[in-house]
Amino acid sequence: VHGSRVEPSETARMNSMDRHIQQTNDRLQCIKQHLQNPANFHNAATELLDWCGDPRAFQRPFEQSLMG
Repeated sequence: VHGSRVEPSETARMNSMDRHIQQTNDRLQCIKQHLQNPANFHNAATELLDWCGDPRAFQRPFEQSLMG
């Protein structure tokens, strides 16, 4: 950022991060739904445990979805 102007590469990076956050939160919602179905529970629980094994999972943008 130079002054109050956002450089194009930074705008693209922010948009990419916004997409990543949205996709991750969408996936967490999907896992939540699968955890409620006995036929899908095992795979969903395994995916969630794998996901929680990565310290990047515990960032503020994912907090609400993760707690859900």
